[in-house]
Amino acid sequence: MPTLTKTCLYLLCTALLLLNACKPDKPEEQKYLGNYPLGVVKDYLYFKPGSYWVYECDSTGELDSQVMLRCDTPWIRKSFIDYQFIEYSKYSFPFKTSFSTFEYSNDILYCEKCKRGLSTLIAFKSPSNTALDCTFFFPFDSSMAAAGGSSPTYYKGHYDSMQVLGRWYKDVRVFQVQYAGGFIEPKNIKTWGDGQITYYWAKNVGIIRQQVWTIKDGFNTTFKFNWNLKRYLIKQ
Repeated sequence: MPTLTKTCLYLLCTALLLLNACKPDKPEEQKYLGNYPLGVVKDYLYFKPGSYWVYECDSTGELDSQVMLRCDTPWIRKSFIDYQFIEYSKYSFPFKTSFSTFEYSNDILYCEKCKRGLSTLIAFKSPSNTALDCTFFFPFDSSMAAAGGSSPTYYKGHYDSMQVLGRWYKDVRVFQVQYAGGFIEPKNIKTWGDGQITYYWAKNVGIIRQQVWTIKDGFNTTFKFNWNLKRYLIKQ
């Protein structure tokens, strides 16, 4: 082969390699991840309308009666995944406020290695302000990035059984919101509005305790109180 021809082929190959190296990385191919049914999450969060819970504040003795108004389990279909979430609305009669869930704003990741990154995330509008607080997520994995954005939520663990106001509950999952306003303030105590909240979710019952750490009367006085489940009725 003539030297000139070899040189031209060499330059052509070099140019093609350089051109290929300058191309942007190809986006990762979307892979179908299958279905994400609610599974065990439904046992903690899904309750038929008419179900109700009565909570007692251990600092004031006040009662808070909450009733489920609406509860549904819609499916969302994407090009790479079908997933299910729970949406519901509850109402507190004494405090005349409502709680409603919302769908997590971030999308399900389609990267195969992120398969466990997000399956189900439940959050609700705060009763005391417009903040949105994540109160429950799945899989139960403490190593996950904290959910909830500016009010991160962490999974704190599981109790085989837990006693609240003399009654025992099984399979309790614990989640902690590091900074939030998503709690009902006792009428007789003025709180600063923000605090650390720990939710105790019992299987087939719902929230059995809402533990609040906050600041009282606008001063640097730490104040702790619990809304403990006093009685409940789950509609079948």
